[in-house]
Amino acid sequence: MVSLHKVVDRTYSGVEQKPLILAPGGFFVEDWYKDFLDKSENSVDVITHHIYNLGPGIDQHLVEKILNPSYLDGEASTFRNLRNTLKSSATSAIAWVSESGGAYNSGHKLVSNAFVYSFWYLDQLGMASVHDTKTYCRQSLIGGNYGLLNTTTFVPNPDYYSALLWNKLMGRRVLLTSFSGTKKIRAYTHCAKQSVSLIVHCSNPGTIFLL
Repeated sequence: MVSLHKVVDRTYSGVEQKPLILAPGGFFVEDWYKDFLDKSENSVDVITHHIYNLGPGIDQHLVEKILNPSYLDGEASTFRNLRNTLKSSATSAIAWVSESGGAYNSGHKLVSNAFVYSFWYLDQLGMASVHDTKTYCRQSLIGGNYGLLNTTTFVPNPDYYSALLWNKLMGRRVLLTSFSGTKKIRAYTHCAKQSVSLIVHCSNPGTIFLL
């Protein structure tokens, strides 16, 4: 990574906006990432990782996982530990999710391309934001059951609209939010993107609200 950083600096000498160096991808393993950061000597701009916390697409219990708040909460430790790893290192790199499709191996038909998947997806976007993840790359735009667009008609699947609403409404400033009711209601608050107001994202197994 140090050598690559030197190549980029040399190639783009005098250019104000240089390409970012993103690495390493793959699943987050705390000790390995710490070692990678130490050996990279601040040569990486973005530390990336993948998330497929719903497991294999062939799992017949995906819907139960998606609607189980305790299961969804399990991924918070990945975001939190990566954030803490970056803070404790000498790096100035930021965190990205460079690939995430929920369930790997193309997801699951009539689940990954259905409304219910947005309960996982929006919760992931909120959770990532709380833990200072700057970018969340969805797998995929087209391809597999988890694609944002239908692979033959290109008609948007439900998660496309979830991503669109998030992008249009949720600003960059994240506010810590707590909810003292049922764990099945998830709440995340951001300053609005283009107005002086707050956007609160609340969801439960039956409804998604953006207030």
